[in-house]
This record gives sequence, C-alpha cells and structure tokens, in this order.
Amino acid sequence: MRRTFRFDALGIFGICIPLFLFLGLDLLLPGSLQAQPTLAEAVDAPQLTWTTGGVLPWVGQTNVTHDGVDAAVSGPISDNVDSWLQTTVVGPGQLTFWWSVSSEEGYDFLEFYINGALQSGRISGILGWQQQT
Repeated sequence: MRRTFRFDALGIFGICIPLFLFLGLDLLLPGSLQAQPTLAEAVDAPQLTWTTGGVLPWVGQTNVTHDGVDAAVSGPISDNVDSWLQTTVVGPGQLTFWWSVSSEEGYDFLEFYINGALQSGRISGILGWQQQT
C-alpha cells in the first residue's frame, strides 16, 4: 500500500517538526561556519524522498529541536499562504513524529494529512513539543 504523508503550515510563522527536512550554512561566530542538516537528515529519515513547497520551503536546522540535534522548520509565512512538507512510503506501518508550533492561535494551523485527507489533531497557538502516533 502506498501512502503520502504531508505536513501543512497554514498562515503559521515558524513551526518545527522532527519525525522519529536546502542544505545551507549558518554563520555562528565571525570566521566559523556550521553546515545545516538536510531536510531528510533533520527528520531522521534519509531513506525517504522529501519534497517541500508553498510560499517558502521547509529546511533542516539545529536551533530549535526536540532531541537536541536537529529538526525541520517551515519558512516564515504570513496570512492566507502555506508551507508544506511531504513524503510517500509503501507498505503498512506506524508513523510516529514530534511537532511544535508557534502561530496565531485559532487562525493559523499546523496540519497533518494522509493521502490528501486531513487528520484530526491539528495544532495552533504556542505549543511545545508533542509526540504523535
């Protein structure tokens, strides 16, 4: 069975999700550079192909994480636009992920879809890391 999983940030300003993704460099101190993780590395699933879109793409980063290592973050977006991240897997299985959100409560949401169908439990407001299965 083939399933497509998608995270969609709707009008949200900054969400981070590490699952169980733009390679860039981040200037830490004058004269020192630190490579940022790829999107696939940031969600600990390099065996999958990750795509991102919307107004601004999701990227891997190391500043805000659940595990102290890395996480994916949406691009900073404004009202009535989105930033999304998705992958497709084949076969039965169980998906576990961590998510966190910082958005305008009740207006901007982080949502999760399976095969294009919105799943229950979308989040909004300022919430710390929560595990979902």
